[in-house]
Amino acid sequence: MTTKNEIIACEAKLLEAMKNADLGALNELLNEDLLFNGPNGETITKAMDLAAYKSRNMVVDEITPSNQMISLFDDAAVVAVSISLKGQFMKQPIEANIRYIRVWKNCDNRWQVIGGGATPM
Repeated sequence: MTTKNEIIACEAKLLEAMKNADLGALNELLNEDLLFNGPNGETITKAMDLAAYKSRNMVVDEITPSNQMISLFDDAAVVAVSISLKGQFMKQPIEANIRYIRVWKNCDNRWQVIGGGATPM
């Protein structure tokens, strides 16, 4: 059974991995079949997301969560969270408040993001 504390810890690890462009942690936390709709409507795969961090096309300077809500299921969880984000994408500055939804699933005894989306606020 999923516990809220496990998901809270996974969310914190994910945000830290994004801020540090930690490809190893991102590789562990993102499922191979991830589909994520970005704020511009583009659907992103795990490979695309990792490539953006590896190439430094995505640089996160600050990432601050708030208003987190978690719904738990047997082997899955849905997280809705507001994120204040500062950084750069393709060398263009980003300063935005974004509402994310992420679906976490327990895959082979580890939590991974399998889907989600982001909506500018």
